[in-house]
Amino acid sequence: MKHVFVINPMSGSKNQSEQTISEISKYHYIDSEIYVTKGKKDATKFVKEYIKNNPDEETRFYACGGDGTINEVMSGLVGADKSLFSMTCYPVGSGNDYIKIFGGKEKFLNIKKLIDAKNKEVDVIEVNRGEYYSINVINFGFDCNVVAKMEQIKRNKNTTNEKAYKSAVFQCLIKCRHNEGEVTVGEEKLNKKEFLFCTVANGQYIGGQFKAAPKSICDDGLLEVCMVKPVSIFKFITLLGPYTEGKHLDGNKKFKKILEYRRTDKTVTVVGPDGFCICLDGELAYGQKFELRNIKHAINFAIPE
Repeated sequence: MKHVFVINPMSGSKNQSEQTISEISKYHYIDSEIYVTKGKKDATKFVKEYIKNNPDEETRFYACGGDGTINEVMSGLVGADKSLFSMTCYPVGSGNDYIKIFGGKEKFLNIKKLIDAKNKEVDVIEVNRGEYYSINVINFGFDCNVVAKMEQIKRNKNTTNEKAYKSAVFQCLIKCRHNEGEVTVGEEKLNKKEFLFCTVANGQYIGGQFKAAPKSICDDGLLEVCMVKPVSIFKFITLLGPYTEGKHLDGNKKFKKILEYRRTDKTVTVVGPDGFCICLDGELAYGQKFELRNIKHAINFAIPE
Protein backbone atom coordinates (compact mmCIF):
# COMPACT_ATOMS: atom_id res chain seq x y z
CA MET A 1 0.00 0.00 0.00
CA LYS A 2 1.12 3.54 -0.78
CA HIS A 3 0.83 6.01 2.11
CA VAL A 4 0.30 9.63 1.02
CA PHE A 5 0.52 12.31 3.71
CA VAL A 6 -1.34 15.50 2.75
CA ILE A 7 -0.12 18.29 5.02
CA ASN A 8 -1.94 21.57 5.52
CA PRO A 9 0.80 24.08 6.48
CA MET A 10 -1.81 26.48 7.87
CA SER A 11 -3.04 24.00 10.50
CA GLY A 12 -1.79 23.97 14.06
CA SER A 13 1.24 25.88 15.30
CA LYS A 14 3.74 27.80 13.20
CA ASN A 15 6.25 24.96 12.98
CA GLN A 16 3.70 22.13 12.83
CA SER A 17 4.43 21.18 9.20
CA GLU A 18 8.11 20.65 9.92
CA GLN A 19 7.28 18.62 13.03
CA THR A 20 4.80 16.49 11.07
CA ILE A 21 7.28 15.78 8.28
CA SER A 22 9.93 14.90 10.85
CA GLU A 23 7.57 12.45 12.54
CA ILE A 24 6.56 10.83 9.22
CA SER A 25 10.21 10.40 8.19
CA LYS A 26 10.73 7.95 11.06
CA TYR A 27 8.65 5.38 9.19
CA HIS A 28 11.12 4.85 6.35
CA TYR A 29 10.05 1.24 5.79
CA ILE A 30 6.71 2.18 4.18
CA ASP A 31 6.13 3.32 0.61
CA SER A 32 5.22 6.93 1.31
CA GLU A 33 4.86 10.36 -0.23
CA ILE A 34 4.45 13.78 1.35
CA TYR A 35 2.43 16.59 -0.22
CA VAL A 36 2.18 20.06 1.33
CA THR A 37 -0.90 21.94 0.18
CA LYS A 38 -0.60 25.36 -1.45
CA GLY A 39 -3.95 26.86 -0.50
CA LYS A 40 -7.66 26.22 -0.02
CA LYS A 41 -9.11 23.27 -1.97
CA ASP A 42 -5.62 22.26 -3.14
CA ALA A 43 -5.84 19.00 -1.17
CA THR A 44 -9.03 18.06 -3.04
CA LYS A 45 -7.41 18.76 -6.40
CA PHE A 46 -4.29 16.81 -5.44
CA VAL A 47 -6.21 13.72 -4.28
CA LYS A 48 -8.37 13.65 -7.41
CA GLU A 49 -5.34 13.96 -9.70
CA TYR A 50 -3.40 11.35 -7.75
CA ILE A 51 -6.22 8.82 -8.08
CA LYS A 52 -6.61 9.63 -11.78
CA ASN A 53 -2.91 9.09 -12.41
CA ASN A 54 -2.64 5.98 -10.20
CA PRO A 55 -5.98 4.21 -10.67
CA ASP A 56 -4.69 0.72 -9.76
CA GLU A 57 -2.47 1.60 -6.81
CA GLU A 58 -3.80 0.83 -3.35
CA THR A 59 -3.41 4.10 -1.47
CA ARG A 60 -4.22 5.55 1.93
CA PHE A 61 -4.36 9.35 2.21
CA TYR A 62 -3.54 10.95 5.56
CA ALA A 63 -5.20 14.31 6.19
CA CYS A 64 -2.55 16.06 8.31
CA GLY A 65 -4.47 18.98 9.79
CA GLY A 66 -7.92 19.59 11.22
CA ASP A 67 -11.51 19.10 10.11
CA GLY A 68 -11.02 21.37 7.10
CA THR A 69 -8.16 19.21 5.84
CA ILE A 70 -10.23 16.06 6.39
CA ASN A 71 -13.01 17.68 4.36
CA GLU A 72 -10.70 18.53 1.45
CA VAL A 73 -9.09 15.08 1.29
CA MET A 74 -12.50 13.39 1.61
CA SER A 75 -13.94 15.57 -1.17
CA GLY A 76 -11.24 14.31 -3.52
CA LEU A 77 -11.85 10.71 -2.49
CA VAL A 78 -15.63 10.48 -3.01
CA GLY A 79 -16.42 8.25 -5.97
CA ALA A 80 -13.05 6.46 -5.98
CA ASP A 81 -12.74 2.65 -5.80
CA LYS A 82 -13.10 1.82 -2.08
CA SER A 83 -11.22 -1.46 -2.52
CA LEU A 84 -8.11 0.57 -3.38
CA PHE A 85 -8.43 4.05 -1.86
CA SER A 86 -8.98 5.10 1.74
CA MET A 87 -8.14 7.94 4.11
CA THR A 88 -7.51 8.72 7.74
CA CYS A 89 -6.44 11.73 9.81
CA TYR A 90 -3.22 12.72 11.55
CA PRO A 91 -4.84 15.39 13.79
CA VAL A 92 -2.48 18.35 14.01
CA GLY A 93 -5.04 21.06 13.28
CA SER A 94 -6.83 23.52 15.53
CA GLY A 95 -10.12 21.64 15.26
CA ASN A 96 -10.50 17.87 15.24
CA ASP A 97 -14.21 17.32 15.87
CA TYR A 98 -14.97 14.49 13.44
CA ILE A 99 -12.62 11.90 14.96
CA LYS A 100 -14.11 12.37 18.43
CA ILE A 101 -16.70 9.75 17.50
CA PHE A 102 -13.85 7.24 17.11
CA GLY A 103 -12.09 8.00 20.38
CA GLY A 104 -10.57 11.41 19.85
CA LYS A 105 -7.34 13.09 18.85
CA GLU A 106 -4.91 11.10 21.02
CA LYS A 107 -5.96 7.85 19.38
CA PHE A 108 -4.93 9.15 15.94
CA LEU A 109 -1.59 10.71 16.87
CA ASN A 110 0.28 7.41 16.71
CA ILE A 111 1.38 7.14 13.07
CA LYS A 112 2.39 3.49 13.47
CA LYS A 113 -1.16 2.64 14.53
CA LEU A 114 -2.54 4.75 11.67
CA ILE A 115 -0.45 2.79 9.19
CA ASP A 116 -1.86 -0.48 10.58
CA ALA A 117 -5.42 0.83 11.01
CA LYS A 118 -8.39 -1.01 9.55
CA ASN A 119 -10.86 0.68 7.22
CA LYS A 120 -14.44 1.52 8.13
CA GLU A 121 -17.06 2.52 5.58
CA VAL A 122 -18.53 5.90 6.58
CA ASP A 123 -21.22 8.17 5.18
CA VAL A 124 -20.71 11.53 3.49
CA ILE A 125 -23.18 14.40 3.01
CA GLU A 126 -23.42 15.54 -0.61
CA VAL A 127 -24.49 19.14 -1.24
CA ASN A 128 -26.07 20.30 -4.51
CA ARG A 129 -25.20 17.09 -6.36
CA GLY A 130 -21.49 17.21 -5.65
CA GLU A 131 -20.81 20.94 -5.48
CA TYR A 132 -19.71 20.42 -1.87
CA TYR A 133 -19.31 17.54 0.56
CA SER A 134 -19.29 17.22 4.34
CA ILE A 135 -18.16 14.28 6.44
CA ASN A 136 -18.97 15.69 9.88
CA VAL A 137 -21.61 18.40 10.37
CA ILE A 138 -23.23 21.09 8.24
CA ASN A 139 -24.54 23.94 10.36
CA PHE A 140 -26.22 27.24 9.59
CA GLY A 141 -27.75 30.09 11.50
CA PHE A 142 -26.23 31.56 14.66
CA ASP A 143 -22.99 29.57 14.93
CA CYS A 144 -22.32 29.74 11.20
CA ASN A 145 -22.80 33.52 11.32
CA VAL A 146 -20.28 33.69 14.17
CA VAL A 147 -17.69 32.04 11.89
CA ALA A 148 -18.53 34.44 9.04
CA LYS A 149 -18.40 37.49 11.32
CA MET A 150 -15.12 36.30 12.84
CA GLU A 151 -13.53 36.05 9.38
CA GLN A 152 -14.78 39.54 8.55
CA ILE A 153 -13.34 40.99 11.76
CA LYS A 154 -9.97 39.33 11.15
CA ARG A 155 -9.82 40.77 7.62
CA ASN A 156 -10.60 44.30 8.76
CA LYS A 157 -8.55 44.40 11.96
CA ASN A 158 -5.19 43.19 13.16
CA THR A 159 -6.47 41.04 16.02
CA THR A 160 -6.10 37.60 17.60
CA ASN A 161 -8.45 34.68 16.92
CA GLU A 162 -9.69 34.80 20.50
CA LYS A 163 -10.57 38.50 20.38
CA ALA A 164 -12.19 38.15 16.96
CA TYR A 165 -14.27 35.18 18.18
CA LYS A 166 -15.49 37.00 21.31
CA SER A 167 -16.40 40.07 19.28
CA ALA A 168 -18.23 37.92 16.71
CA VAL A 169 -20.23 36.08 19.40
CA PHE A 170 -21.27 39.37 21.02
CA GLN A 171 -22.39 40.89 17.70
CA CYS A 172 -24.29 37.76 16.68
CA LEU A 173 -26.06 37.56 20.04
CA ILE A 174 -27.56 40.94 19.20
CA LYS A 175 -28.18 40.51 15.47
CA CYS A 176 -28.26 36.80 14.56
CA ARG A 177 -30.81 35.13 16.80
CA HIS A 178 -33.53 35.43 14.14
CA ASN A 179 -32.13 33.91 10.94
CA GLU A 180 -34.29 33.98 7.85
CA GLY A 181 -34.61 30.71 5.96
CA GLU A 182 -36.66 27.55 5.48
CA VAL A 183 -35.60 23.96 6.11
CA THR A 184 -37.48 21.07 4.53
CA VAL A 185 -36.94 17.36 5.20
CA GLY A 186 -38.38 15.45 2.26
CA GLU A 187 -41.74 17.17 1.90
CA GLU A 188 -42.00 18.30 5.53
CA LYS A 189 -41.23 21.93 6.39
CA LEU A 190 -39.60 22.25 9.81
CA ASN A 191 -40.15 26.00 10.15
CA LYS A 192 -42.11 28.84 8.63
CA LYS A 193 -39.59 31.64 8.22
CA GLU A 194 -36.94 31.93 10.95
CA PHE A 195 -34.66 29.81 13.12
CA LEU A 196 -31.87 30.28 15.66
CA PHE A 197 -29.58 27.57 14.29
CA CYS A 198 -29.73 24.18 12.61
CA THR A 199 -27.36 21.24 12.19
CA VAL A 200 -27.40 18.40 9.67
CA ALA A 201 -25.00 15.73 10.84
CA ASN A 202 -23.16 12.46 10.33
CA GLY A 203 -20.67 13.26 13.09
CA GLN A 204 -21.54 14.52 16.55
CA TYR A 205 -19.34 17.47 17.56
CA ILE A 206 -18.80 21.02 16.31
CA GLY A 207 -16.87 24.03 17.57
CA GLY A 208 -14.42 21.99 19.60
CA GLN A 209 -16.81 21.45 22.50
CA PHE A 210 -20.47 21.26 21.44
CA LYS A 211 -22.03 17.80 21.19
CA ALA A 212 -24.54 19.10 18.68
CA ALA A 213 -25.68 15.75 17.26
CA PRO A 214 -25.38 13.21 20.10
CA LYS A 215 -27.46 10.50 18.43
CA SER A 216 -25.84 10.72 15.00
CA ILE A 217 -24.19 7.57 13.59
CA CYS A 218 -21.56 7.94 10.90
CA ASP A 219 -22.45 4.82 8.88
CA ASP A 220 -26.22 4.28 9.17
CA GLY A 221 -27.23 6.08 5.96
CA LEU A 222 -29.26 8.63 7.91
CA LEU A 223 -28.88 12.34 8.54
CA GLU A 224 -29.57 13.82 11.96
CA VAL A 225 -31.36 17.14 11.60
CA CYS A 226 -31.74 19.41 14.63
CA MET A 227 -33.26 22.90 14.46
CA VAL A 228 -33.70 25.35 17.33
CA LYS A 229 -36.17 28.22 16.96
CA PRO A 230 -35.38 31.87 17.83
CA VAL A 231 -35.14 32.73 21.54
CA SER A 232 -34.24 35.69 23.75
CA ILE A 233 -30.63 36.34 24.78
CA PHE A 234 -31.41 35.16 28.33
CA LYS A 235 -33.01 31.95 27.06
CA PHE A 236 -30.08 31.42 24.69
CA ILE A 237 -27.60 31.55 27.56
CA THR A 238 -29.58 28.96 29.55
CA LEU A 239 -29.47 26.56 26.58
CA LEU A 240 -25.68 26.53 26.24
CA GLY A 241 -25.01 24.08 29.08
CA PRO A 242 -27.26 21.20 27.97
CA TYR A 243 -26.47 21.82 24.29
CA THR A 244 -22.71 21.65 24.93
CA GLU A 245 -23.16 18.35 26.79
CA GLY A 246 -25.45 16.90 24.13
CA LYS A 247 -28.46 16.72 26.46
CA HIS A 248 -30.84 18.76 24.32
CA LEU A 249 -32.46 15.65 22.78
CA ASP A 250 -33.23 13.86 26.06
CA GLY A 251 -36.56 15.51 26.79
CA ASN A 252 -34.94 18.60 28.29
CA LYS A 253 -37.76 20.98 29.22
CA LYS A 254 -35.78 24.03 28.07
CA PHE A 255 -35.90 22.72 24.48
CA LYS A 256 -39.43 21.30 24.52
CA LYS A 257 -41.18 24.03 22.51
CA ILE A 258 -38.27 25.29 20.43
CA LEU A 259 -36.62 22.18 18.99
CA GLU A 260 -37.34 20.18 15.82
CA TYR A 261 -35.47 16.89 15.45
CA ARG A 262 -35.46 14.31 12.65
CA ARG A 263 -33.37 11.30 11.64
CA THR A 264 -33.91 10.79 7.95
CA ASP A 265 -32.78 9.24 4.68
CA LYS A 266 -34.60 11.97 2.74
CA THR A 267 -33.14 15.05 1.07
CA VAL A 268 -32.84 18.10 3.32
CA THR A 269 -33.44 21.38 1.48
CA VAL A 270 -32.28 24.71 2.89
CA VAL A 271 -33.44 27.99 1.30
CA GLY A 272 -32.23 31.37 2.49
CA PRO A 273 -32.00 35.04 1.45
CA ASP A 274 -29.13 36.86 -0.29
CA GLY A 275 -25.91 36.43 1.66
CA PHE A 276 -27.05 33.17 3.25
CA CYS A 277 -24.24 30.79 4.21
CA ILE A 278 -23.73 27.30 5.55
CA CYS A 279 -20.71 25.87 7.35
CA LEU A 280 -19.39 22.53 6.08
CA ASP A 281 -16.94 20.95 8.53
CA GLY A 282 -15.93 24.47 9.53
CA GLU A 283 -15.68 25.91 5.99
CA LEU A 284 -18.16 28.52 4.72
CA ALA A 285 -20.20 28.26 1.53
CA TYR A 286 -22.60 30.95 0.29
CA GLY A 287 -25.81 30.52 -1.69
CA GLN A 288 -29.60 30.77 -1.54
CA LYS A 289 -30.48 27.07 -1.90
CA PHE A 290 -28.71 23.94 -0.71
CA GLU A 291 -29.89 20.37 -1.20
CA LEU A 292 -28.29 17.89 1.21
CA ARG A 293 -28.42 14.13 0.89
CA ASN A 294 -26.52 11.35 2.58
CA ILE A 295 -24.32 8.96 0.61
CA LYS A 296 -24.19 5.75 2.62
CA HIS A 297 -20.73 4.19 2.96
CA ALA A 298 -19.25 6.72 0.55
CA ILE A 299 -15.59 6.29 1.56
CA ASN A 300 -13.29 4.15 3.68
CA PHE A 301 -11.91 5.87 6.79
CA ALA A 302 -9.12 4.08 8.65
CA ILE A 303 -9.47 3.96 12.45
CA PRO A 304 -6.55 2.89 14.67
CA GLU A 305 -7.14 0.28 17.37
